[in-house]
Amino acid sequence: MNYTTINTQNLWTTICNLFKSSMLMRLIITNVALFILIKVCGLLAILFNIEHLHIASYIMMPADFSKLIVRPWCIITYAITHTDFFHILFNMIALYWIGKIFLEKHTPTHLLLLYILGGVCGALLFAISYNTFPLFENNIQHSYLCGASGAIFALLTACAVTNKNYSIKLFLFGNVKLTTITIIFLFISIMGITGNNPGGNIGHIGGALCGLLYGICLLKLPNIFTNLNVNRDSKNKHYTTSQTKYHYVKSDIDYNKERKQANEQLDKILDKIRHSGYSSLTDSERQQLFNTSNKL
Repeated sequence: MNYTTINTQNLWTTICNLFKSSMLMRLIITNVALFILIKVCGLLAILFNIEHLHIASYIMMPADFSKLIVRPWCIITYAITHTDFFHILFNMIALYWIGKIFLEKHTPTHLLLLYILGGVCGALLFAISYNTFPLFENNIQHSYLCGASGAIFALLTACAVTNKNYSIKLFLFGNVKLTTITIIFLFISIMGITGNNPGGNIGHIGGALCGLLYGICLLKLPNIFTNLNVNRDSKNKHYTTSQTKYHYVKSDIDYNKERKQANEQLDKILDKIRHSGYSSLTDSERQQLFNTSNKL
């Protein structure tokens, strides 16, 4: 076996382990994998002159409702679809950064749920706006929405609402509250509706509205999503007596404490993988990686 084969196997193993490590990494890898597939299919479409290989047009969100009716999956798939390198680069950096903040107080299931709902809300507001405002009436047939930014805005807004005192240290500005950052980005998106990317900015606003509603629901009704806080490994665990059968559910405090510890252990191992590769891990670290993955 040559050196190239070994490196390829190590790379594939690393990607698989990262995919298993957390819901956040699954979302990021899914976005990147689809981007690569779109680019490869686009290259083949040009080389062989096969028009239907341009798959991006079949999974992006159309502004035209008549197209959406025959491609209903687009309302979800557009949120993991990117066609430009810098678009996906900045979106994935933002998703990782905001996702880590979100997971400090919420579960991986909440992350996936809000990502999907934020994307759907962004898509609906985009389509409704384009079919309502005269400004866009001449562009409906040719307008599409793609990218994870609407879903990312949902996560960002939810973090700002549920953790108002969270601050981030920014270069030249010092500590800035996440709420302030969210308001600034939302203001920029509102002002950008009449700019060069109206659809994308409308999608941001739709996602932010979803995140706002999610955050308010958690503040007003803290137990509304309790059934989603159950650790998936404990779903089938039961404690029985001769008379009664109980279903074991961890409290939010215990769950979040265990998840924080697991994330810290996982980050150390992933940093080692990024610097030295998966093969540099000891047997105990590899076992710890898989054990930690199962807890998330």
